[in-house]
Amino acid sequence: MNREPIHVALFALVTACGSFATKSRILRHWTDVPSAEMPAAFLAHKKDGAIYAGKGMPPKWTMTFDVYFYVESSNPDVPPSTMMNSIMDALEAALAGSPADPFNQTLGGLVSHCRIGGGDIQTDEGTLGNLSVTIVPIEIVL
Repeated sequence: MNREPIHVALFALVTACGSFATKSRILRHWTDVPSAEMPAAFLAHKKDGAIYAGKGMPPKWTMTFDVYFYVESSNPDVPPSTMMNSIMDALEAALAGSPADPFNQTLGGLVSHCRIGGGDIQTDEGTLGNLSVTIVPIEIVL
């Protein structure tokens, strides 16, 4: 398995889901991202796992990532979740795969499956005031 091309492809897919002022594979806490650097997207590799099917069989690898989206609304009458919803809709569409292989994102053939999974999507829905943070678990099966 060659991990770096998978990281690069997933990062490209995630950051194409919005017009992000900041995008990085180095996670920063939302309190360390000023308003001028939002919306922001961060990709954090969480863990790898291997399942062995039996003696003499190669392992089936899984990789888990967390995608962090930060948005801030400059208008007090517009909830930040309005902006977050469009980013999440774009992410869901990007993970849907292609018409030839619907509901199966393969990151250009690098992996068997890339999908939202491995836990719940965490969001504050604007309880942080004009800032919204969403953490999306992404599961990759090789």
